[in-house]
Amino acid sequence: TLTHIPPEPSNNYTIGYYYNNNGTNPVPNGTIFTSANTPISVFVYAVNNGRFGLSCVEVDEIKIAVSDTPNLALLNLTFAPEKCGTYVLPTLPTVAYNINYYTQSGGNAANLITNLNITTAGTYTYYVYASATNNSNCKNEQSFTFTVYPLLDITLTGGIICVDPITEINTSTFTIQTGLNPAQYTVNWFLNGVQVGTGTSYEATRAGIYDVEFIKLTPDVGPNCNYKNTTVEITQSSTAIATVLLSDYFEDSTLASVIDLNGYGTYIYQVDGIPYQTSSVFYNLTSGDHIMYIKDTKNNCGVTSIPFKLINYPKFFTPNGDNFNDTWNIFDLSFKPNSKISIFDRFGKLIKQIATGSQQGWDGTYNGKELPSTDYWFVLDYEIKGEPKQLKGHFALKR
Repeated sequence: TLTHIPPEPSNNYTIGYYYNNNGTNPVPNGTIFTSANTPISVFVYAVNNGRFGLSCVEVDEIKIAVSDTPNLALLNLTFAPEKCGTYVLPTLPTVAYNINYYTQSGGNAANLITNLNITTAGTYTYYVYASATNNSNCKNEQSFTFTVYPLLDITLTGGIICVDPITEINTSTFTIQTGLNPAQYTVNWFLNGVQVGTGTSYEATRAGIYDVEFIKLTPDVGPNCNYKNTTVEITQSSTAIATVLLSDYFEDSTLASVIDLNGYGTYIYQVDGIPYQTSSVFYNLTSGDHIMYIKDTKNNCGVTSIPFKLINYPKFFTPNGDNFNDTWNIFDLSFKPNSKISIFDRFGKLIKQIATGSQQGWDGTYNGKELPSTDYWFVLDYEIKGEPKQLKGHFALKR
C-alpha cells in the first residue's frame, strides 16, 4: 500500500504500481511475486495535478527478484553413523541450487570438502550446505555426525623354502598361518598379481612377496573391523654349487678354497671332520684325498660334498718291516699311472725307476742290498692337462 502524500496542495494526486513506466497496466493489489514470475521490474507512477493547472509526474522503478530457499528435508539425505576403514560421503543430488559438503557450518569456501573418501580414523561432524544460485542469503544447512574406525593390523610371519639351486624347483614348503577363524574370514593369496590360493593359511611353494586380502564374513560393528590387506615374504635357500681351488702340486703350503660359489643359502665349511667354519679357505692340509663339506645354515637345506685331492710327495719313509711306511712312492699321483719317478743317490747314481700308478714303491734296496739311511733325490716326469711337467726333490730314508 502506498501512503505517499504530495509535498504541496493538490487538486488531483494519484500514485500506484504499474508494470509499465508510463502508468499503464497497473499491478493488482495483493499480487504475490515468486521465483516463477521474477525477476521483474515494477514502477511506482505518481501524478500531481496542481492548483495552477500544472501536472507533475514522477516514476521510480522497483526491481523484484525472488529466490527459493533450498529445502534439504525434501532430499531425504541419510548418513551411516559409522564405517570401518573408509567412510564414503554419498554423492549429493543434482539440484537447481548450490549444494556441497563442508567441514564447518556456514558454507565457507575454505571448508569445502572435495574428497568424499574419509580414511583417517575419528569422529566427524560435517555439514550439507545449500544456497540459491542468485542469492546467497537464501540458504539451508544440515549437519550429520559419523565415526570412522580403523582397519585392524595383522602381521604375518614369512619363512624360507628350500629349492634346487639349478632348477629352482622347491624341495620343501612353508605354511603361512593367519590364525583367523575360517567361519569369520576368507583370505585370498596373490603372487605377482595372480591369485594362488584361498584360505586362512597358505602353503607356499615359491619365493616372493605375497599380497594377502582379507574378507570379513560377519558385519562390521563399531570397532570390530576387518583387517588391512598386507604382504608377507617367502625367501628361498638351497644347497651350494661350488668348485674347490687347490694349491699347486707339491707345494709345501697347501690350501683348499671354495670358489665359484652359487646357491641361495648362507654357508659354512668343513674339511676332514674339523668343526665347521665361516671361512671357505683351509690351510696346511695333508696331501691325499679330502672332502669339502658346504652346509646351508639359512634353512638347513642340506650339505654339498666335493671330493678333492692334494698332491705332494712323502718327505721320508722307514723300511723297517713293520708294514707302515715301508716303501716310498708318490701315491698321490696314482691316478696318473704313466708318470715316472727316477730315484738317485747323493752321487747321482740311478737307484730305481718306478711308476706312480704302481702299488709298490721303492723299498730302500739296490740289487737286493739295503741302502743306508740318508737323503735320496728323485726326478718326477708327469703331465697336467697334456702339458709335460718335471719335478725334482729329495726325501730321507730312515732305518
